[in-house]
Amino acid sequence: MTTKKLKNIFPIDLYLKVLDEIPDTFGVYTFYHNERPIYIGKSIHLRERIISHFQQAKTDAKERKITQQATHLGWELAAGEYSALLRESTLIKKHLPIFNRKLRRQKSLHFMVLEADDMGYLRPKIKSTERVFDAKLDGYGPFRNQRHRLNLLNQLVSKHQLCAVMLGVEHTKSCFNYQVKRCQGACVGKESAVSHNQRLLSALETYMQQKWVYQTPMMFYEHDKKNHLKQCHFVDRWRYLGVETTTETDSTLDMMPSTQFDLDHYLLLKKIFSDEKIKKIKVPEDIALPI
Repeated sequence: MTTKKLKNIFPIDLYLKVLDEIPDTFGVYTFYHNERPIYIGKSIHLRERIISHFQQAKTDAKERKITQQATHLGWELAAGEYSALLRESTLIKKHLPIFNRKLRRQKSLHFMVLEADDMGYLRPKIKSTERVFDAKLDGYGPFRNQRHRLNLLNQLVSKHQLCAVMLGVEHTKSCFNYQVKRCQGACVGKESAVSHNQRLLSALETYMQQKWVYQTPMMFYEHDKKNHLKQCHFVDRWRYLGVETTTETDSTLDMMPSTQFDLDHYLLLKKIFSDEKIKKIKVPEDIALPI
């Protein structure tokens, strides 16, 4: 990463001495207070985005705090938009800058799976993300916490007249909605397991996680021919494993120290793997991956 000292030169000299050195292409940038990152961002127009922080500082309190506290500015190029997004997310989770909130690491995530009880009714159960993906289960979510999951179940009960007892929202013999004729009676045996299960599966369809359909780790790459930069990214079971960056003179392999499931990476990788313009390739066996 290229880094420039900014202390005592904001804002006039910055435009003259620093911004001219920043390429206006894909990349990630970091504002530092001394050696500590305080804000990390990405853009498809690196120079333009960095300039906007100083322009917006005139009217935006957060931007003003970032630019006033920054003593250094660093940036690095990316081979494409997806590469920049992945790099930004990775750096934010590593350094936890005080002015970045959205992409901070989520400590606990889980999925919901459906398991049949003795009567054949599907009941929601909690499973860890690793259990769902490693066993290739049909999972729904992910959920950040128990409240997040219960909020969804309550919405499904209300919208689709599903049984609150069967969904684990209420713990009584018959649910309140059955008493006020807003439940079809699965809790008292009036609605069959087949009927309730079909309605539950239909209501949850949009929340099902995308399965990892590959038998091996996969990779994809982006290539910025203008800047002679190629980045190859490695993925396995929706876990982002790392990147190989190749320039005209050098090649570096930067693997993630942790392969823990990450919600932001999962959502981004789902988008990438559904993009038909991005070619997905099986990872060669001679590349050592942290699996």
